[in-house]
Order: sequence, then structure tokens, then C-alpha cells
Amino acid sequence: MDPKRELFQHVLYQDACYVFEKPDEDVLMLVKDIGRFAKNGRTLGRSILIDPQPFNFVLNPDNGYPIVPYNAEFANPKEIDRDEYLLTVIEDIETMRNLKDVRSWLNEEYMVRQILKNSKLI
Repeated sequence: MDPKRELFQHVLYQDACYVFEKPDEDVLMLVKDIGRFAKNGRTLGRSILIDPQPFNFVLNPDNGYPIVPYNAEFANPKEIDRDEYLLTVIEDIETMRNLKDVRSWLNEEYMVRQILKNSKLI
């Protein structure tokens, strides 16, 4: 999405995740924590956690940007040149790019913290 790093300065990968395991229930998940950014002098007010899995927002719900997983298998061949959902995501990122702190906008738009509370995940 941003190969020249024009929008995103830092990206975390799987090795930056915590392991959440409940062997008795056969649960093994990797949980993302962008709080690690703060340890390197970066502000969470300018950090976005983009993910299709709600559980990944547990540690940083105010920075959560839920997305729909992409699967080209379901792409409409007539609209292959124009992914409307992706254009919406890009528009949102552009909006957040101009904000001093993205968390209030994310909370207003997506209410991740409240959804996680209602689901008893936090």
C-alpha cells in the first residue's frame, strides 16, 4: 500500500506481536501492540492499528481502524480497476494524516473501545 514509505513511517510485523494462548480451549493468537511505538519516542496519537481482527485492538483500542479482509477471489471483474472500499480506506488515512491526534477521530468513526467493552474483551 505504501512501498515508498510516504504515508507510514514505521510498520510492525508478526515478530512484534504477543502470543495469547489458552491451551485448555485450543486458542493460540498473536496480539498486536502498537504501544511499542511509544517506547521508541513515537506518539500513539499519530499511530493507527489497521486490522480485520477485532481481538488485535485489545491492547490499543483507541488506535484501532477495523478493515474488511481483502480476498481477490471475490473481486468483481467489471470493477477490477476501481476498488471502492480501498479508496475509502485511503480517504480515511488522508483525513487522519492531517490530525494531530487520530484517536478521537477513530473513536468517533469506529467506536472500537466501546465495541470491545460490549463484547467483554476489555
